[in-house]
Amino acid sequence: MKILVVDDSSTFRKIARKELEERGGYEVLEAKDGREALDTIRSRPVDMVTMDVEMPNLNGYDTCKHLRSDEFSSLIHRKDESVLPVIFVTANDTLKEREKGFHAGAADFITKPFLPGELLDSVNRILQPENRFKDLHALIVDDSFTTRQIVKQIIQKQGIKVYEAKNGKEAFDFLSSTSNKIDLIVTDYFMPVMDGKELCQKIRTDLNLKEIPILFLTSLSEKTIVLDLFKAGATDYLIKPFVQEELVARMEVHLSQSLLKRELTRKVLELKRMNHMKDDFLAICSHDLRTPLNSILAFSQLLRTPALTNEKKSQYLDTIESSGDFLLSLINDLLDLGKAQAETNDFELNPLDFFLILETSLKSLEPLLSAKALKLELENKIAPKLQLMGNINALTRIINNLLSNAIKFTPKGGTIKVQAHPQENEKIALVITDSGIGIPKEKIPHLFETFSKTSIAGTEGEKGTGLGLAITSQLVKKHGGSIEVTSEKEKGSSFKIVLPTISNQDDP
Repeated sequence: MKILVVDDSSTFRKIARKELEERGGYEVLEAKDGREALDTIRSRPVDMVTMDVEMPNLNGYDTCKHLRSDEFSSLIHRKDESVLPVIFVTANDTLKEREKGFHAGAADFITKPFLPGELLDSVNRILQPENRFKDLHALIVDDSFTTRQIVKQIIQKQGIKVYEAKNGKEAFDFLSSTSNKIDLIVTDYFMPVMDGKELCQKIRTDLNLKEIPILFLTSLSEKTIVLDLFKAGATDYLIKPFVQEELVARMEVHLSQSLLKRELTRKVLELKRMNHMKDDFLAICSHDLRTPLNSILAFSQLLRTPALTNEKKSQYLDTIESSGDFLLSLINDLLDLGKAQAETNDFELNPLDFFLILETSLKSLEPLLSAKALKLELENKIAPKLQLMGNINALTRIINNLLSNAIKFTPKGGTIKVQAHPQENEKIALVITDSGIGIPKEKIPHLFETFSKTSIAGTEGEKGTGLGLAITSQLVKKHGGSIEVTSEKEKGSSFKIVLPTISNQDDP
């Protein structure tokens, strides 16, 4: 990014260049007065200007006014549609001077002499705003283009996306039609077509938007007018001309409250979800855990029956073993699900050869394939030794879960097709397709949900815990990937996972 430093002092320009170039990494241009600054911008558009106020030929305020004129509009508008930010660096930093500067279009003020890093911090706040209010949206309503641009500069520095309207009617029409949630409205009072008071009333009544903070900018301070604004639904007001810091402070208070409400709402929904999961978990404990335990206890008692034949003993022992295996599988799945959902830092990712993991999983499942006489078709289009950042145990579990499901729900003599191929944007896809019994249409949307009760028995009566796909989905997400399924009853299923690879693998 290019920054133009405008000051009649060569010493100051040297200090500013050193700080912005060496510490900030910006490209710095210099001009010794306003006229030279305008000539420079005509030939080399920049991203920001730092400017002294008192300079020969053309002072800082008048230079800034020129930059806001139509002549420079095509040169100074950046991709984010904001005007060229100007920081005034002056020894004459008074409230009156700041008001004058902000009316000229200043984005910030710094007092000479400034502390080391102070200039760079101000530049970074504007050009590289923090993301505290990222994804929030504000609407500025004012019939003055200059005022809109000043307020826009201030708000955008907070990382907020800004929309504009020239009067109340235009703002109301925008709010009525937009699908974007507006988190803050800053509006003038006196405007043509529809003034700010009427706009505020219509927002609160016609659109029923009770929570949006509405901040008025007005040149009137009479108590009766201010009272009318609050009766209309205003949240706050500022008297023009306003000081930037006061607008930012008030705006941050209202947006922080909005974020807090949003976070509380999210937490309430999360608590409801967790409570629902708790109920589902208790249902599993009361049914799925109780059933195999009752079976184990019942058949253990039957083994004590006198004169029990060896054949019966063998049958009872098989049932006990089967119930124990299912119980162990369920407990392991519950533990694995808890690990997959946990927000921990011990999920270690390392460069891995994905196809090597796939081959290992296929070999380990060969006995299950052979037992059902299933035909396996493998299609690999991944470049040799292509790597991704992954957790080997988690990736093995993902592949084993999908392959085991395909085997479980494919009848004897069926076919399972495994395809591995590259995707756009440095990703790979693994698709596992079977010729099995398929999935009922109504169960597909809930396959990856925890405790969704979508489990069905396999073609040979194989039992499942119903947690395998939920675990798989969680582990895929932890790798920054995605999972999807297509299926039709009695026509088989196809599961596709997409995972990011390590970029620039062929670089030396």
